[in-house]
Amino acid sequence: MGTCAQQSEIAFTYGPVQVTVQELTQRAAAYAQRGQIKSEKDYQAAIDLMIRQQLVIELKAQEWGLDRFSEQEKEQMRVEAKTIYEGLLNSYVQNYASGAPKEEQEALRSELVLYWEELGTTEQSAFETLRFERISDRVLDKVQATVTEDEIYQVYLEQVEKDKNLFENNVKHFEFYSHYRGSDIWFTPKGYRRFIRILLPVEQGLLDNYFNALHLGEDASKQRQLVIDSVAAQLDLINIQARDGQTFADAIKQHSIDPYEGNNTLDTGYPIHRESTIYSSDIINVAFAQNMEAPGAISLPAVTKEGVSVLYYVADKDGGPVELNEQMKASISSYLALQKRNSLIEDWMREYPLKTEKVVSNLQ
Repeated sequence: MGTCAQQSEIAFTYGPVQVTVQELTQRAAAYAQRGQIKSEKDYQAAIDLMIRQQLVIELKAQEWGLDRFSEQEKEQMRVEAKTIYEGLLNSYVQNYASGAPKEEQEALRSELVLYWEELGTTEQSAFETLRFERISDRVLDKVQATVTEDEIYQVYLEQVEKDKNLFENNVKHFEFYSHYRGSDIWFTPKGYRRFIRILLPVEQGLLDNYFNALHLGEDASKQRQLVIDSVAAQLDLINIQARDGQTFADAIKQHSIDPYEGNNTLDTGYPIHRESTIYSSDIINVAFAQNMEAPGAISLPAVTKEGVSVLYYVADKDGGPVELNEQMKASISSYLALQKRNSLIEDWMREYPLKTEKVVSNLQ
């Protein structure tokens, strides 16, 4: 931390706005803590971010007369800021001293107030933050970005082409991004089938014996058969009920313990591919066995670590580009609006001169 004189020195001037060393160092520390810049010593990045996120918006608000509030509005913001600030203090005290005597809680609260003041976090700063949020909303509402259907469709085509190159011939990559990372997917490889299943519980010892044998590279066929034999009566009943006309969906309700019920419906189902890496080989083998020639087929039993599964072939899953629906359109529109808004802010930033003082270099 620099001297008092240094702290009050001007770090940079942006247009008519002068920012002190103290303001810059406090803001840099906050940006670094939030992961917005690499380090609290990265002052050039902090200056850029401060201009981009705050100063240019405030200058535009002044230019357009959007920074004025009535006394009633200011008082409402002060009350709201006080509530926010007090709420944060109370939350910290509760988290770190909830069971402590009242005196200790009050002492911690006093320490927090002093520490936050050093960081520039006060009831007044909460008010200024709230005031800026209101100003920012006014400015950005004034420059609503217009997004056309053609622009939305162009982004859709670009995303489809990108995902096609990634996933068309690579099921492993497709499942990694869709299943493990939860990424938005714009192209699906061909060859997927949708299934629902009945999951039958099995004694854990039988499952352990089977999977231990597999792990050791031994012939596990006997252990596998013991697992299936343990639920033979239920398997027979499922087949009898199917022949008598019971729907597989009703059989699921009667027999299954599937913990992933949200996937286990006719509308969704489990997507399985011959090259899937997220399912066991036993599941894939029964899903694509000879008896599973067409939708409506019921599989032979498969053994998994959860128990014994019986699959119902619902339908083939369409491969190729994902259909552009209203939810995707809304997502693309928001993305494009943000891009246009950021581009506009970049233009605004160039309207005002920036002068960085030598003292900033000495802070490094």
